[in-house]
Amino acid sequence: MAAPDLRLVVLCEDTATHAFVRRWLNVAGVRHRAREVPVPGGSGGAGERHVKSRYPAEVQYYRRKANHQRVGLVVVIDADMETVQRRQQELDAELAAQGLAARETAERIAVFVPRRNIETWIRALAGDVVDETTDYKPTIRLDGGRPYPRAGEGFASFLRRAPRPGDLPSLVDARAEDGHLV
Repeated sequence: MAAPDLRLVVLCEDTATHAFVRRWLNVAGVRHRAREVPVPGGSGGAGERHVKSRYPAEVQYYRRKANHQRVGLVVVIDADMETVQRRQQELDAELAAQGLAARETAERIAVFVPRRNIETWIRALAGDVVDETTDYKPTIRLDGGRPYPRAGEGFASFLRRAPRPGDLPSLVDARAEDGHLV
């Protein structure tokens, strides 16, 4: 669970993901300690490109502040039809292209990669049976309808409990990423 005294920067693809992260961080007690990088408008991969292009700058910002402040970086990028590992490799490549060192284990940089998209996690955390290849985006209402409001709280609970058979692999990967934020 994210340490409540961290000042976080949140870099996400879209407003739905920002809302999910905001609710999760609220449960973790870091609501007023997060700066959200604005998301772009548009579609057709605009969010993915936004996260990839902003990632090196946000890592640099984190590294400048980390020596003297308790800061962290939360990055959420959908896997879409890729794997979690492939998306993480792509972000590593963005750092390398800018001449920056790869993310180190001790850094408070957490990269969450929902597979296929954040709506998959939202449905799973609401107790629905889902898979990681179906696109659930059309099934989620962003106006506060079921199951959206409880997803952030569900994520916080998921991170605190022991793994169970049937947990989505990308959510299991998220548990390890959350460890970067203590």
